[in-house]
Amino acid sequence: MNQIKKINFLGSFVFFLVISLFSFGQIAVGQWRDHLPYNYGEMIAVAGDDIYLLTNVGLLKYSISNGETEKLSKINGLNDYGIKSIGYNDFTGYTVLGYSNGNIDLIKDNEIINIGDIKRKSMNGDKNIYCMDFIDGKAYLGLGFGVVVVDLENLEISETWYVGFNGGNLRINAIDIYGDYVYLATEEGVLKGNVNDALVDFSRWEHLTTDYVDGPTEWMTDQTFDNIHFTGEKLLVNYNNEEVSNADTIMVFDGTNWTHFNDGFNDVLYLGGNENEFYLCSTYWMKIFDPELNEVRHVWELSFAEGGEAPRPNFAISDGSEGIWIADKNN
Repeated sequence: MNQIKKINFLGSFVFFLVISLFSFGQIAVGQWRDHLPYNYGEMIAVAGDDIYLLTNVGLLKYSISNGETEKLSKINGLNDYGIKSIGYNDFTGYTVLGYSNGNIDLIKDNEIINIGDIKRKSMNGDKNIYCMDFIDGKAYLGLGFGVVVVDLENLEISETWYVGFNGGNLRINAIDIYGDYVYLATEEGVLKGNVNDALVDFSRWEHLTTDYVDGPTEWMTDQTFDNIHFTGEKLLVNYNNEEVSNADTIMVFDGTNWTHFNDGFNDVLYLGGNENEFYLCSTYWMKIFDPELNEVRHVWELSFAEGGEAPRPNFAISDGSEGIWIADKNN
């Protein structure tokens, strides 16, 4: 059956969703079922009573109210294979799925709507939808070539931003929106743009790792950053050292200067959270910090079952009340 591991840490709960093969109902004669291992958690979306867990082979939906779990795939309604990212927009009530070929599915009230413009578009470049964030009724998707803005109310793509050199393609690894500003972690540094500006013009973007570096921080120019989060008037980004393992570096930007966060975090899997706290997922643990970047909670080497692998938190998200849901790469 399903199991929810709930641990109380100073007033908050941390949930690990454990999916058993026996938790799924029997299928009717003549219907198909996949037999893939859904135990490698990559990303989570909290959509009211439903928790969506993106794994390496597909998507699971868990209902908090009745404890039921459902596999979602092309077999039972999705429009494609290869989901790359997921997010929930509370303004419209859509759960947004981004695929590796640029396809987009929207889930709401057991209905699935497809927006296939990017998939169908003939173009050179990487169409993977790596990340997403939202403002009101718009989804901002980070792809291998730039940012695509989707109007979720009118179900259409409204803008495409090419933010590379001279308006060229640039892979967006992570995106975070705070107020009117969009922050991008890319293959060539960290960018900032005001959504009220004409961001289709690449010159409207600020290059934070070019314009605000000198001396000890000049190394940041044109480097690859794979995680980004704004909290407490500070922007945190992770430099992903692709040549040396366990050599990541978290940097903090206060609006003027970059500083080094902490030497102890060298294998960063995820930075996220909200304006009141941020979550740091690394190998075998997750830490929670307040807006002043003080550590307030620590999740350490929890195990789901005897003989099971130690957890490897890959993603964390608050459910808006007292719960924090963690996607685990090992279980």
